[in-house]
Amino acid sequence: LLVFYHGGGFRSGSEDNIKQLGQQEAKTNIENGYAIASVTYRLIDSSHSERVERSLNDSKYALQFIRYYADSLNIDPNNIVLTGNSAGSSTSLWIGLQDDLAEMDAEDPVLHNSTRVKAIAARNTQATLDMVRWKEDIFSEFGLTYDQLIGLGGGPERALDFYGIENTEQNLQSPEQAWMTSEVTDYRDGVDMLDFITADDPEIFVENWQTTKSPKNGNELLHHSYHARALHLTAEAAGLPGKYIYGPKNNRLFESNPPETFTEFLLRKFAE
Repeated sequence: LLVFYHGGGFRSGSEDNIKQLGQQEAKTNIENGYAIASVTYRLIDSSHSERVERSLNDSKYALQFIRYYADSLNIDPNNIVLTGNSAGSSTSLWIGLQDDLAEMDAEDPVLHNSTRVKAIAARNTQATLDMVRWKEDIFSEFGLTYDQLIGLGGGPERALDFYGIENTEQNLQSPEQAWMTSEVTDYRDGVDMLDFITADDPEIFVENWQTTKSPKNGNELLHHSYHARALHLTAEAAGLPGKYIYGPKNNRLFESNPPETFTEFLLRKFAE
């Protein structure tokens, strides 16, 4: 089973965005006998304080729900690959790179199910949802200020809202300072996929086609090739196998050798 999580910055989209997977990619998987589940999740809004963690946990629960009903759905619960686009890719990485999130003592039997998967395939992804690391690690060579980073990301309100921080006048003037409190630091640690990576994680495929130059807009910031590079270098240092393609199509920064396409990776992993 291929589990697909849609993109939209955790603020838009639904399971109907399956077109982000690609018509040919979906057709090839189905023709080879692999079903596809498209997942929706609650989006970030001002009605709750969990913000992006709520979206991520909804997606985790969807995977566990599928496993709970695997027999009824006629799927192999041990042959599941996670994928997505943009926010859906970072969701896939957030779930798949963590230690098993099963809660054996929970009252809800769905939560007893494992979150470990066969593989993760991420396209147009973010390397981490800890935006401090974007400045300090991902884009460090460009010397972006917090004002520039936050401006490209949609402004102070979004910078605060993402982590459930109150939009006070002081926080709006210096959202990066609000990111540094101990409470928000703990929150950021909980959504830092780079920090989750270990050698025993499932193999990953990462493909980002955006620029390798300093980002000039939100699209370039969120889908920059350096997100893929950070995942590549961190996974390689940890001893985690992976396949990577990043950089514009006419000027690749890196491509694994031997190369492997998104669909080739999926079919190989399903067959293992």
